[in-house]
Amino acid sequence: MFHLFPRGRQDWLRVLAFPFQAFVILAPIVFWYFMGLYGGCLDSNGSHPIYARFDYVHAMTGLADQILIGCLVCFFVLLAFGFYQRAIGHRVSARVDFVLAALSIILLFVIPNMIPAVATS
Repeated sequence: MFHLFPRGRQDWLRVLAFPFQAFVILAPIVFWYFMGLYGGCLDSNGSHPIYARFDYVHAMTGLADQILIGCLVCFFVLLAFGFYQRAIGHRVSARVDFVLAALSIILLFVIPNMIPAVATS
């Protein structure tokens, strides 16, 4: 049966953890989508023919900075949720939080190294 509001403490934890879990999964997808938009269709001068005055590298750097701050916050929050869930005995939920926390740390190292790909594509 569908409930509008979560009943127990564990259900509320899932509701609170969901935005952080979704950010870790959706942020790189959004970043790679915009990287494809900015990196594609460059002419021989290295500029986009339609948006010649738009600075792609600066835009991607700004987007990457915001995503990196979000990934760092998500790392600490998901790590805390993971340890709490592990302490109360919910192993599967704790593993999901730990895996997503590890993914957020990996993204902290991968995303800044992808920005030069925009400038050279």
